[in-house]
Amino acid sequence: MKTYKDFDKDKIINTYLKCGSSNKVAQQTSCSQFMVLRILKENNIKIIPYKLTQEEKQNASRIRLELWKEPSYRKIQSESHKGIIPSKESLIKRSNSIKKNLPSTIFKKGIIPWNKDKKDIFSKEILDKIKESRNKKAYIIYSKEANLKRSLSLKGKQKSPEHIKKVADFHRGRKRSKETCERKRQDRAKQIIPTQDTSIEIKIQNLLSLLHIEYIAHKYISEIEHNYRCDIFIPEQEGITQKTIIECDGDYWHGNPYFYPEEKLNHKQIGQRERDEFRTKELIEKGFRVIRIWEHEIKKMKVNELKEKLK
Repeated sequence: MKTYKDFDKDKIINTYLKCGSSNKVAQQTSCSQFMVLRILKENNIKIIPYKLTQEEKQNASRIRLELWKEPSYRKIQSESHKGIIPSKESLIKRSNSIKKNLPSTIFKKGIIPWNKDKKDIFSKEILDKIKESRNKKAYIIYSKEANLKRSLSLKGKQKSPEHIKKVADFHRGRKRSKETCERKRQDRAKQIIPTQDTSIEIKIQNLLSLLHIEYIAHKYISEIEHNYRCDIFIPEQEGITQKTIIECDGDYWHGNPYFYPEEKLNHKQIGQRERDEFRTKELIEKGFRVIRIWEHEIKKMKVNELKEKLK
């Protein structure tokens, strides 16, 4: 039986960087998936999140349903959950998932309301109480738990075009003071956007780790006028004589001219190209070295290719 020392770690890492699946690496290198994940973790290689296909999702749900038909499996599950008190967050998540699966009870055209043509349903005392409670609600400071419940209930809900237009019309033409703009800029600097790295960013980070180069992911660049969060920032160190920024540009969102010529670009791609150009110009003026790499290049990239780009 093979031990940890017997496996070719470089081969396993290179195979993973090519295919991006620990299961496929295990099959190709005749090694267990657990061992592959252990080797990747010890070498600071980030795991690229695997997205299930529709067929795989259907198979998983079918297997789950078949398991639940067996009484022995249900008994094991119920006994494993006995005495466990669920957290508030898990209860909120569960309630939200139940709400999403429930049939819609929103008022629709054609449905006659229950109080149509009815008068004096509530007494004056009750109406006064309702008014008082409504006035009080305007000044209530909600707790963190209540705010969390509200934010979770609103997640995933799409706003109507009429609502979006109302908000846009309200803000259109309004001039903000310099203090407000500065406060918003400071708040934006504290935000971590995006919350999750893309697969191409993870690959570049893994290649940098193999080259033993220190980097900072999504660093806020405040030295330029149009400050923003870059994809990867490399500070000055041994072998890197200049502050370097690596931008991992998606072929679609950044409008790769190889795939999307100017006449085929949409307004979002045009705007993103313009932002990329003036940001790159500002960064170079402030003494940064900017390396922009396209998505299709990153997918095929090897360690030596990135090493050459950083020279």
